[in-house]
Amino acid sequence: HGYLVQPKTYAPTIPDLTDIKSKEEKKEAVALQARLNRRELVGDIVTHWHRLASARPTIAFASGVKHSINLRDEFIKSGVKAAHIDGNTALDDRKKIIADLHAGQIDVLTNYAVLTEGFDEPALSACILARATKNFGLYRQMGGRTLRPADGKEDSIIIDHSGNVYEHGFIQDEVDWVLEEGRAMTTTSAERQKDLDEREPITCVKCATVYTGQLICPTCGYEPEKKGKHVESRSGELME
Repeated sequence: HGYLVQPKTYAPTIPDLTDIKSKEEKKEAVALQARLNRRELVGDIVTHWHRLASARPTIAFASGVKHSINLRDEFIKSGVKAAHIDGNTALDDRKKIIADLHAGQIDVLTNYAVLTEGFDEPALSACILARATKNFGLYRQMGGRTLRPADGKEDSIIIDHSGNVYEHGFIQDEVDWVLEEGRAMTTTSAERQKDLDEREPITCVKCATVYTGQLICPTCGYEPEKKGKHVESRSGELME
């Protein structure tokens, strides 16, 4: 009905096992699949963006705050106008960055766990998934940031470095949704632990206070410097 544009997905290739004859060849191919199933990132993110989506306004979802900062820095090094947002970015700074993205002054906006829901910028036409997730809803929320129509926008490109498409299917797949009473209200201890881990507790190096939800220590006021962190990936090509 024209409410969404059609995405094209690029993801790590998985070896086809159907025509393998010898046991050794099959053993090697299965090993390749197992390596991908460890959910490591495949292929250089900046290189693939230049190959697949260099002319497109892009949003990138990183696997952590430091990873997002590192991605921003690597894009800038390659001559791309890039910026980073995380949960501790000051509101005024966040507004300025999003305004610059809307005005075309930023080509790639990297983030971690901030712009997955409720963020509306129809001009975005490429999405970098540098974060593996087993959460089906989160996967579709991330890819969905680039599906809104806009003037001159014909499609969207999903650059999936984590193989999420093999876990959840295509972003545009139809789904038979089911509502089961009480399921959304029940959380296990493992889920609560995961939630805590994703909020990334900080231990202050000055006074040893442990806190979450902000960058500045609530006890002594120390503000740690946010540094980028490289995330290991293995070589590989992403194909449509």
